[in-house]
Amino acid sequence: MKQQWTLCVLGCLTGLAAATTTEPREVRLFFDGQSPPMAFAAEELRVALVGAGYAVQAQPLPPTTGGAVISERDWTILLCTWAQRSLWVSAQTQAAEHLVGPEAFAVHRRGREVCIVGSDVRGAMYGALDVAEIVRLTGSLDAVEGHTAQPSIGRRGIKFNIPLDARTPSYDDTGDAAQANYLHMWDFDFWRAFLDDLARYRYNTLTLWNPHPFPSMIRCPDYPDVALDDVCVTTLKPRYESGSWREPQFVSPTVLANLRVVKTMTMEDKIAFWRKVMRHAKDRGIDVYIITWNVVVNGAEGKYGITAEQTNPKTIAYLRQSVRELILTYPDLAGIGVTAGEHMRNREDEYDREKWLWQTYGMGVVDAKKASPDREVRFIHRVWNTGLQKIMRDFAAKYLDSFEIGFKYARAHMYS
Repeated sequence: MKQQWTLCVLGCLTGLAAATTTEPREVRLFFDGQSPPMAFAAEELRVALVGAGYAVQAQPLPPTTGGAVISERDWTILLCTWAQRSLWVSAQTQAAEHLVGPEAFAVHRRGREVCIVGSDVRGAMYGALDVAEIVRLTGSLDAVEGHTAQPSIGRRGIKFNIPLDARTPSYDDTGDAAQANYLHMWDFDFWRAFLDDLARYRYNTLTLWNPHPFPSMIRCPDYPDVALDDVCVTTLKPRYESGSWREPQFVSPTVLANLRVVKTMTMEDKIAFWRKVMRHAKDRGIDVYIITWNVVVNGAEGKYGITAEQTNPKTIAYLRQSVRELILTYPDLAGIGVTAGEHMRNREDEYDREKWLWQTYGMGVVDAKKASPDREVRFIHRVWNTGLQKIMRDFAAKYLDSFEIGFKYARAHMYS
């Protein structure tokens, strides 16, 4: 008589293993298909099971225990969150009693039934990814054992210096690497593969760094000519010397005089593109932040009286509106961040670094929240060219949403 297993996945990081030749090869996988993170993890698990020789039947999570979920013949996998567990998990199979905090998970094994429970949707996703790894490594569902897990580090992120365009470059794009990568930044296939990998490796934060990204990402009502259509590279031959075209973070007139369009896009196309990228990140449990250096106004310099001068009120007004529009344009943007440099001067007046940052970025967030009161905008302030006491007194004390400090403790540039 053929043996059979039941596997119950309730949203936790766990490992599932494929059965041996003497084990049953059928698995019924139940999960909430309306949750993109769970659907992603369930697909990862399905692929792992199929690769280990199992026949997998994916089905919607049943609304109640009355759906005859548990089978005496096959493995049954049920993937859900702790909040969903009472809808279908029997008292004998309830797990995750000790789940604490976000993104945690628990795995319960009873015979051929495995239950994976997440404290939240991300926990459920990580649980299924964990089970998928056990399947790939061991080749047997019998390798699954009950356990719980929770993150040791809450924010697990990547600093990504992003070259958007020769007119809105990243920190220093004077080499040929950035010129070759401009086009990839506007390729959704790149972002889909990159974000899927971040989720697989349990990253939950992506910070995109650019001195002045706004002209390539938004259209400001009072500054319409700042918005840049198309994607451009420069035809200049790199000299492989930092700052050879102009000081890092800035665009030189020579570069602007030698541009070549590599992708035709309207600003509406660009907005739709980044909305799609940010939504995919959200569907993988990843929070996206956009972080800048200051004062840099690439793409806007010379328009509407805008300059890179710290004391220019027109620049302050422009940046304040840019921040507001960035937040309102991208509902899936988790937050923004700033560096108090590397092109600011120490002052003891209303244009002091932190006071300037509050008048631009801080007030831009305030304006956005007036238009969208329920919107949370997390903020990351880098401790660089400024002091922690000033940050806390002149900026953090006024900020109403989540506020975090970033400290540069290494000079390694694996991703940036």
